[in-house]
Amino acid sequence: MTKKQKLELTWIGKEHRPKPELRILLPDDSKSYHAKHHAT
Repeated sequence: MTKKQKLELTWIGKEHRPKPELRILLPDDSKSYHAKHHAT
């Protein structure tokens, strides 16, 4: 029985990936396109 080989992806800088930041989006009616044009 043969051993299966796994393909490993490597690239320059793979170890130094930045961590994602958590962000909370707050609605701002003064900057909303829909608040200005659809308020009839």
